[in-house]
Amino acid sequence: MPAPFTEVVRASRSPLIDVVVQDGYREGDINLAEARIIVDEIKAIAADPIMACRSIGVVCLLGNKQALRIWDLLTDELGPEIIQRHQIACGDARTFQGKERDIMFLSMVSAPNKVGAPLARGTFAQSFNVAASRARDRMYLVRSVELEHLSRADVFRRGLIEHFAVPFAQDETRVEDLRQLCESPFEREMYDELTQRGYRVTPQVRVGQYRIDMVVEGHNDTRLAVECDGDQYHGLDKWADDMQRQRVLERAGWVFWRCFASTFVRRRRDTMNDLLKSLADRDIEPIGSEGAPRSVHTEHRVVSTSVPYLDLDDKLTLELTV
Repeated sequence: MPAPFTEVVRASRSPLIDVVVQDGYREGDINLAEARIIVDEIKAIAADPIMACRSIGVVCLLGNKQALRIWDLLTDELGPEIIQRHQIACGDARTFQGKERDIMFLSMVSAPNKVGAPLARGTFAQSFNVAASRARDRMYLVRSVELEHLSRADVFRRGLIEHFAVPFAQDETRVEDLRQLCESPFEREMYDELTQRGYRVTPQVRVGQYRIDMVVEGHNDTRLAVECDGDQYHGLDKWADDMQRQRVLERAGWVFWRCFASTFVRRRRDTMNDLLKSLADRDIEPIGSEGAPRSVHTEHRVVSTSVPYLDLDDKLTLELTV
């Protein structure tokens, strides 16, 4: 068994997580740094009570050797009980043909020292589409290359990186006044209440096929979904659909605060105090709109490992620095 790993990562709450491995290195068809980082993030997920029983898959975009190395590490460090609890599977895109997982990891494997030939032929299209569409709630892209390392002809790998950079391009267009995105008088009043207190608020945030009325963001990837119910978009006849949508997004780690317009009108002060308490409970403070991230859909990380690369048969314990 490898020596215990000192865990410094936490399970993310974002729908898309783009992880750039600064010192990733490809030897053959294995990138051990990417494998190590994926294993440690899976360990963080398995240790998070909120993520109990979420199914996990790992797709390697270059053959099966990387998947086998990740599976060996998981078997050594997690054991069969946790692997079974999370229905963990590792393989190439064909492994997940017709199958889905709540959380998917994509290991690109290629590194600056060995990028490989451009993946542009039609035979790769289906594999990449399968790999990128197996996640129900969350998808990680773990990569050691940037766009500058890839040929313009490498359309599939470039497409993955660009998707994680701007997953929903129509939502990334800056508007002069975010308040214009609010769809009801109630939403505008709530937006005004929060922004006047200095909170960073983004209305009508798209997450997959769903939209959230507004998202309040703080430091350290903290956020709260705020739903303004009771108007023409959230009438009582829509309640069942709203609750189903909320349950789906909660599985992806979102936390919701909801309020009916009628309650807000009758008990405005109490309602705002309750919302402010919910924000404080999640350590979301008024931080203003300056420096707001380009997308609330993607979390971007840059990581590196702190030990030199040894023979791939050696058992390594890597210290991850984020």
